Amino acid sequence: MGKKNKAAQKKAEITADKNAVKNKKAATGNAGSSSMTNWLVVLVAILPFLISAKQIDPAVVNRFMWLAAVILIFTIVFLLRGKKTLPDNFPLPVKIVFISGAAFALWSIISSTNAVNPAEGFYVVSRQLLNLTVLFVIVFAVIHEEKQFLKIAKTLAIAGILHSFIGIFQFYEAGFTNIPGNYIPYGLMANRNLYGSAQALLIPFCLMVMQQGSRTWKYISGASLFLLVISIFFSQTRSAWLASALIFAITFILIYIFSPGNRKKWLVGSAVALFIIILTIGFLMVTNDNENFKKSIAGRAASFTGTSVDSSSEQKNVSERITIWKKTIELIKKQPVLGVGPGNWRIAIPTTGTEGTAWEAAKYVPDQPHNDYLHIASETGIPGALLYFIPWIIIGLLGLQVIIKTTSEESRLLTIFMIAGMTGFAADSMFSFPEERIEHSLYFTLMCGAVLGAWFNFHTTERNKNISIPKWATYSMVFAAVFAIFIGIKRYSFEVHLNRARGYENVGQHATVLEEAEAAKNSFNTLDPIGNSVEIYSGIAYKATKNYDKALKELKVALKYHPNSYKVYNTIGTVYTEMEQFEEAIKYYNLGLKFAPKAKEGLFNLALNYYNVKNYKGCIDALNRVENEEWKKDQFLVSIYNESSRQLSLQPQQPPK
Repeated sequence: MGKKNKAAQKKAEITADKNAVKNKKAATGNAGSSSMTNWLVVLVAILPFLISAKQIDPAVVNRFMWLAAVILIFTIVFLLRGKKTLPDNFPLPVKIVFISGAAFALWSIISSTNAVNPAEGFYVVSRQLLNLTVLFVIVFAVIHEEKQFLKIAKTLAIAGILHSFIGIFQFYEAGFTNIPGNYIPYGLMANRNLYGSAQALLIPFCLMVMQQGSRTWKYISGASLFLLVISIFFSQTRSAWLASALIFAITFILIYIFSPGNRKKWLVGSAVALFIIILTIGFLMVTNDNENFKKSIAGRAASFTGTSVDSSSEQKNVSERITIWKKTIELIKKQPVLGVGPGNWRIAIPTTGTEGTAWEAAKYVPDQPHNDYLHIASETGIPGALLYFIPWIIIGLLGLQVIIKTTSEESRLLTIFMIAGMTGFAADSMFSFPEERIEHSLYFTLMCGAVLGAWFNFHTTERNKNISIPKWATYSMVFAAVFAIFIGIKRYSFEVHLNRARGYENVGQHATVLEEAEAAKNSFNTLDPIGNSVEIYSGIAYKATKNYDKALKELKVALKYHPNSYKVYNTIGTVYTEMEQFEEAIKYYNLGLKFAPKAKEGLFNLALNYYNVKNYKGCIDALNRVENEEWKKDQFLVSIYNESSRQLSLQPQQPPK
């Protein structure tokens, strides 16, 4: 062999050694910014901690934009400009998953043509496309760096500790109560129920770290699990309790059946964990002197068995939830093919009647049926629901195949934990709405992506021929991320300015309300999370400044966006009342009361206007419809009731027919 050949051979060996070292680093997670998993770690480390009091919902849009921004950068760096490839024998089940996901987004667009307010579909569709892109990114990362997925689980285990401390401190009113939200503890999720379910979805990742991490990480994940259980208990969220129980149970069953080497360890560990959980919950109940909390826990626990407890509020809550489900099923029956359109459930649901709900008295406006399955079917029809469920069913079946057939114990355990988490998400979706929450969806997509990637690696053993990702696919993902960022910016601006308009309206700064309302308007967002448009607030501001023509113009736009809103009809009625067009006011009050027949304010307004047109019987009938005769607390209403009764007594009696 000549010197030139020897030199060439030596150079080739050095290059091969460098590539081997590079590949080893990628496999073990020491590749820095060149590691796709590290980018995902940054994503999950920051996203669930983003919150802003400027928005109406402080925990959605900012997280949505962060997710879209990271995925956009990832797509450009690793898919568009990078040299990562995929095996050319891309398996059919994986293709079906992504084709079904894309078809679901397309069907949602088609369903929007049947919507009363199509603009509300922009955000929903952008979220669907982004979630599909996130799924591909996670699958792609797991295919190339499956062993690094543990880093994501470790990050979420630490997040579990931090979120738990925040919720526990809130529960004892020891800190973090200045964070925006409703009933404590709500953590960084702005909602107690959503906090509980988000905590439950962290359990599979902690279990994975406890199984596969070092001794130090086992202690960290154990502490995280302990704190997660406490925070989930304090959340008083039944769907989170159920999801947590299923995650633990499914994990135990699958390991017991398919992982004999870990069977004894998990038997002992599960028994110890169950004992600690029972002991901890018992201690927390005994040491807590809040009787309302104890009643809430007892009532919610009893609802699982149907046992009657002394908790009328809990019984009413369950009854109303079932009523809303029945009404949602009515919507599905009315629109079985296209549905009412994405984002339009809250617009359409009042048409099914409000009997048996709190919103018949306009105490609040429903924004969710608290069942993702019914929600999706009602908005996109039965075909849309099938397209939504097909990918998750396929991923679940592929995961079972990995668990049963793989020779890699590490892949088997990864898949077991993620399948258990998916089951918990599915259970939570029966009673809540994790699908529309950014952090919940991300946790679920991480689980699905890990399972799909593990199956891909198990199924695709020969990788002699690799292909680059088609440019059209990469550009589609870039478009999905850019579109999501665009919609996110529009939604952020809408919520921030609408929130300001609400605040200024409360303090009577009407000129500033009009400025903020004008800044909030855009073609991609029309309603806030509870179904109010910005035109309601500008209409009220114009009414306060006696500019009735502009007030009616704004409110008619609000009616176009939500034609089934009691609040809009009632507000229009008040404008006509001030204009002394009482007959027109009566018309709008009655239209509004069709959707909220027990609304106290609407009935008071109706009675007053009937009195003004000397319809004394109508005045009395309206006041008699007020629950608990609350009109008697208002001296003016008492006076017009008495005067109406007197006027009726003076009218000649009609002879019987």
